Amino acid sequence: MRTPIVVPDQFVLLIEGKPFVLYAGLLLVAQEEGIKELSVSIEQIPSVENGHTAIASAKAVTSDGSVFVDVGDASPVSVGADKFVPHLLRIASTRAKARVLRDAYAIAMTSVEELIPDRPQSTPDDGYNVHQTRPTLVPIKDEPATDKQMMVLHSMALQLNFNDEDIAKLDALNKAQASQAITELSARVRQQKGEQRASSL
Repeated sequence: MRTPIVVPDQFVLLIEGKPFVLYAGLLLVAQEEGIKELSVSIEQIPSVENGHTAIASAKAVTSDGSVFVDVGDASPVSVGADKFVPHLLRIASTRAKARVLRDAYAIAMTSVEELIPDRPQSTPDDGYNVHQTRPTLVPIKDEPATDKQMMVLHSMALQLNFNDEDIAKLDALNKAQASQAITELSARVRQQKGEQRASSL
């Protein structure tokens, strides 16, 4: 059974109470999981004829050779602020890579880069520009550890032969602490496996 993948908390943001993942976090996960390939192809150049919509496709090849393909698009409407319009190709590329990495590593959270930001609106009545309130980005800190984190921690605890007292300490961790513990225990598990392979030679 494959160990569930957990994105480090510093790459997860709460937007209106819902968690979203940063592309940087997806890329970190891919690198830690030994991704073999992450490539992008431009499928459509933005132009007047296509509504200034850029489309890119991304391909990911995981460490076991599995291949995943997905697409991302970007247009003046979907990128929000006008300052991003000159960068439609890059945004489409990032969105495509984010989508394919989420599929490749079974990460259910939508990426922040895939969101469509609010655009400013003006009201003709008083002549003032009224800006919609954008979602507040709140780092997840002291929330309880998730069931997925606990599953990962217990799996690694068994591999490392933790006693009942040590396992009980893991159960008391909050989400941020659990994320840190997963990072530390992952390193110990990798070290243990390396030592076992060395001793079997």
